[in-house]
Amino acid sequence: MSAGRTGALDDPPDPSAASPPSTATPGVATRVALEQTVAALTGSDPLPVRIGPYRVTGRLGAGGMGTVLAAEDERLHREVAIKLLHRDLAERGAPPQVALDEARLIARLSHPNVVTLHEVGEVDGQPYFVMERVTGQDLRAYAAAHTPRQALDACLQAADGLAAAHEAGVVHGDFKPDNVLVDRRGRARVIDFGVAALAAAGDDAPRAGTPGYVAPEVLAGAPVSPAADLYALAVSIHEVLTGHRPEQPGDVGRRLPRGLPAGLAALLARAAAPDPRRRPPSVATFRGQVDRLFRRRRVLRGGGLALSA
Repeated sequence: MSAGRTGALDDPPDPSAASPPSTATPGVATRVALEQTVAALTGSDPLPVRIGPYRVTGRLGAGGMGTVLAAEDERLHREVAIKLLHRDLAERGAPPQVALDEARLIARLSHPNVVTLHEVGEVDGQPYFVMERVTGQDLRAYAAAHTPRQALDACLQAADGLAAAHEAGVVHGDFKPDNVLVDRRGRARVIDFGVAALAAAGDDAPRAGTPGYVAPEVLAGAPVSPAADLYALAVSIHEVLTGHRPEQPGDVGRRLPRGLPAGLAALLARAAAPDPRRRPPSVATFRGQVDRLFRRRRVLRGGGLALSA
């Protein structure tokens, strides 16, 4: 679900700042009418007014598998994000149950750093699932507005989410900064397990992934794996710390900002090694190695023995 990064993260308006009538935000009915007009002109699906007990309030984004909508659960007065599967997904080679497969994968991952699934269902033949709506920023935007240490902390939280997914037998397959949401308190959540759902659908499902984050072995035809997720994680960490995506695997870990532990560059380079056999054996192992760097740094700063790390 590469969709919904910015819209799913929009900040609620300040109730004390009333807009003049000429610039007021259009209501739901107006937005729906606009969506229907655009749909008629472009051939895309119009924005529904309701999905079961959920009142649709806007479109957050769209990706290869579906459209992500902002909605309100009128039963619980709770804002949610709804992923609605594209009608023509089956025509493009992905079976209709893919969205529900993705929902089932998310449901298996009860972890604070993985987006929470609330409900699954179907409307007019289109499967959908309802997730928590995170108010904040995607990882790239969060890193641009925070210190390198805070950005790295958010990355490591995402690593915890990936490790939990792997422990549950789920490979993400499209990890990147856009697929990590960080809320206002600095808590990161991994989203978009659509590629994992496609893999679960069978060998004939279309390949997916984002260029620049796909591991070399996957580009060569190998299936996605935990090692490929680790590669994407290392590339993403490098990108959010430096502000630039590495052009090739050998660039990962170079020119990191000051103030981070010595040894982090080497760990990132190893995690992004072109040969997956040279990477750490798991995301959890990599996470532990980074933690040890910080523990060693604290010992050295405190005048202790480096060997205690």
